[in-house]
Amino acid sequence: MAAYHLTDKLQVGAYYTRLWNALLPSQAPPTDYFHEWVASSRYDINSNFYAKIEGHYIDGNGIGYYGFDNPNGLKPKTGVLVGNVGFTF
Repeated sequence: MAAYHLTDKLQVGAYYTRLWNALLPSQAPPTDYFHEWVASSRYDINSNFYAKIEGHYIDGNGIGYYGFDNPNGLKPKTGVLVGNVGFTF
């Protein structure tokens, strides 16, 4: 995980997460591992409000996704873009 302030209000960052079953071979199916790369940025609107956006690339699905949420089956690779606004005090 790493983050850097480009300006007083703008921060960029990235992190990598990995989960796997060490007892399985390296060619295990996607249900047995999970790798996630994330790039993020945060903008401090003022001293109390901030906006954040994150891009996630997920390889594998071994973190316990549920079949009822994915009626067409689980994909081995997933991408998602997430944004939020937060408040601190």
